[in-house]
Amino acid sequence: MAPACPSDPTNPYVCWEGNYADWMSDFLEQHGQPRLQHNDPRLLQDDFTMPDFCFLDGPDPDWDDLCLQWSKNDYTQLDVNVNWQIGDRVSMISTTGLSEFSSDAVSDWQLLGMEFRRDRVESEVFYQEFQFNLELFGGRVDFITGFNYFQEDSESPRGALYNAVGSSTYANQTANGNEWGCVVGGNQGPFCSSGERRLRKTGDSYTFQESEAYGLFANATWHLTDRVDLTLGVRESYDKKDFLNTLYASDNFIPEDGVSATVHDKDDWRETDWRTTLDFQITNDLMVYVTASQAFRSGTFSVQGVDCATPLPPGPPQPCPTYQTRRPSAPVPPEILRNDEIGMRSEWLGGRLRANVTYFDMNFTNRQGASQVPDPNSATGFSIRLVNQGDVDLDGMEIETQFAVTDRLTLDASAGWVDYVMENPCVNNGIFLFPPPVDRSVTFGGRYEVPVGNGGRFSLGFNFTRMGPQETHSGGLTPEQFAAFGCQSPEQNIAMAGVDSRYRLPGYEVLNAMLRYTSAGGRWSAGLYGNNLSDETYANNAQAFGRGYWGAGGPVQPGSINAVPRNAIAEYRARPREFGLTFQYNFFN
Repeated sequence: MAPACPSDPTNPYVCWEGNYADWMSDFLEQHGQPRLQHNDPRLLQDDFTMPDFCFLDGPDPDWDDLCLQWSKNDYTQLDVNVNWQIGDRVSMISTTGLSEFSSDAVSDWQLLGMEFRRDRVESEVFYQEFQFNLELFGGRVDFITGFNYFQEDSESPRGALYNAVGSSTYANQTANGNEWGCVVGGNQGPFCSSGERRLRKTGDSYTFQESEAYGLFANATWHLTDRVDLTLGVRESYDKKDFLNTLYASDNFIPEDGVSATVHDKDDWRETDWRTTLDFQITNDLMVYVTASQAFRSGTFSVQGVDCATPLPPGPPQPCPTYQTRRPSAPVPPEILRNDEIGMRSEWLGGRLRANVTYFDMNFTNRQGASQVPDPNSATGFSIRLVNQGDVDLDGMEIETQFAVTDRLTLDASAGWVDYVMENPCVNNGIFLFPPPVDRSVTFGGRYEVPVGNGGRFSLGFNFTRMGPQETHSGGLTPEQFAAFGCQSPEQNIAMAGVDSRYRLPGYEVLNAMLRYTSAGGRWSAGLYGNNLSDETYANNAQAFGRGYWGAGGPVQPGSINAVPRNAIAEYRARPREFGLTFQYNFFN
C-alpha cells in the first residue's frame, strides 16, 4: 500500500478515511496495535503464510474459524459407448453421457479476513451423439457425419457475500466513530439500513440457467493422391439459453417490494462452423499442412446493476436513500473464433528424431469477458460485469521435438510464444487480455530406462519448465492512452480506475524428477518423485486490488487523495519443494 499516506510523506501509516485499509487500521488501533503501513509484516509474513486476521466476528484481529476458506466438490459421470459395424464400409458410434456436479466453497478475495464469499454451483448434464463413418468411392473418401445434443440445467443457489466494514465512509470523508459494523444512532454510514451492528451483506442472489445445443456435422477427407489429402468439415449449430436471476434485499440493494427482484431472459443463436485442411506427405518422414477453421461460442446474458428510484445529487457516490429498481439483463453476443494455421510434422535420423512446428493466427470477434462498467450506485463509481470486449488478434508458434539418443535415453523439448493485440481497448478498459496467455514458455525433459534381470525396469525422468511473465489485469488506460485510442466514453475515471490494478506476474522456472520401477508385464509400478527441486518460490495466479479497495472510492478528482495510484497484491503461491511416493496397480492389462 504505497504510498500509505499521500497527504503526509513522513507518516508511514494509512491516513485516509474509508475502505479496507482504513477499516483494518481502525480495528487494529482499537486493540492497541499500529495502523497498517506499506509492506506491513502482519500482512506480508512469509512466502506461504496468509495474514491471520479475522474481522468477520468483530474488530478483534485474532483469528476465528469464521474466516476459514474451504471447497467441497462432488462429480459423477456415466458414459455409454456403443460401436456398431453396420457393413464393410459403414460403422456407427453412439456416445451417451450423464453427469452431475455440485460445488460449495467459501473464499476471501482479499485474503485479509474481511470477507465471506459463498460460491455454490449445481449442474446436471445430458449428452448424446451419433456418428456414422463411411468409406466412399472405393476408399478414396473417408466420410464422417452425425448429430449431437447437449442439455444442461445449472443453478447457483442463494448465497450472500458478507464483508466486515467500518463506520468511516469515503462518501463524505468523515470518520463516523471508526467502529466495527454500523453505528447506532444517526451516524449510520453508507452500508446500514438500520442501527444494529452487523456485517455488510451484499450480492444475495439466485441464478438458474437451462441450456440446449443441437449440432449437425459432416467431415470428408478426400485422398487426392497417395500423398495429398483434402479435408472439408462443416457443423450447423443451434444453441438456446433460458436465464433467470433473483436479487434479494441486502445492504446494497433494497427492491421496491422490500424483498426481491427477478430478471428473466432467453435467446437462441445459429451459426455454421467449418474447417478446411490440406496436408501434403512430401516424403514418408515429412508432412506439411495448412488449415483454416471457424467456430462459435453461444451468446449469454449479463446481470446489470441497479438504479436508485430517487435521483442522487451531484458529487461523490453515495447510498440510495429509497428503494432501488433493477435493470433488465443485457444480452452478450456470441464469440466467433477464426484460426489460420500452418504446420510441419517430421521424423529424421531413421525415426530417432521427431520435430513438429505449428504457426497459428487467430481472431476473436465479440470476445466475452469481464470489464469495469460505469455504475453511479457503486461506491467506487463502477462495477464489474460480463460484456462484449470487442475483437482480439492472436498469433504464435509452437515447437515440439523428441530425440532418442540411445535405446535407453530419450530427450524431449517444446517451446511456444503468443502475441496479441486488443482491437477495442476502450471497451476492454485496457490493453491486456484477461485471462492472459503465457507469452513465452520452454519445457525440456528426458527419460533414461534401465532393464533388470527379472523382466522389470527402472526409469529416471526429469522435466524443466520455464514460464514467462503474465499480465493479470486488463490494465486500465492512462489519460494519454485514453486520448490516443480515441475513447469517447465520458467516464474517463473508469478507465483510470484500473491502472493501479495492473500487475505483471513474474516468470518462473521449475525442475521436477521421478524415479519409477515397473514390474515385468507392467502389472504394477512404484515411484519416488521430487517436485520443484530448486525450491523456487513462485505464483501461478495473482491479482492487484487498486485504489477502489485501498483509497477513497468514486471518480478520480485531480489533487485528491484518491488520485494517487496504489494497490495491494495477492499472489496465489504454487507448492514449494516436495517429495512423495506413488503406487499403481493395473487390474486389467
